[in-house]
Amino acid sequence: MKKNQLVRKTTKAFFYLRTGYSFYFVFLISGLNALMILYFVVGDPEKVHWIRIIFPHFFYFAAFSIGIGVPIMIAVGYLHFTRQQYKSEMEVTWQNNPYYFKLIGHQKIMFSMFLELIEELKQTNKYSKEKTQRYDKMIKEIKFLLDGGIVK
Repeated sequence: MKKNQLVRKTTKAFFYLRTGYSFYFVFLISGLNALMILYFVVGDPEKVHWIRIIFPHFFYFAAFSIGIGVPIMIAVGYLHFTRQQYKSEMEVTWQNNPYYFKLIGHQKIMFSMFLELIEELKQTNKYSKEKTQRYDKMIKEIKFLLDGGIVK
């Protein structure tokens, strides 16, 4: 294995570690931590005895909180994606990450096919000057991307 491949695989593994840890492990641990703090600290029998009356065991409190909390959070997530927030998030990502649209793998094949199709259309048909100029611009942009250019 070449040094460059080892570095890429190591950095990918580290990225997967960070993603798994931050999205899933920390998510579960922080949720359990919040439930335990609510039940054992805030729900101290000397301060708030009604919590222990309603939920005599932590398991009942956790099951109730998860049963109510998960559907509410699903609704919040749904609203996040349907109320233009996800669109705004992707726009910010696109604007701040110039490598986001660098062509890789199957995209190169797809853009090569587009290039061939546009060139064939341009050669076999007679188009107006404006349309020919648009095709020339598209050909130039596709060649730029195929040569490793980055869309900013």
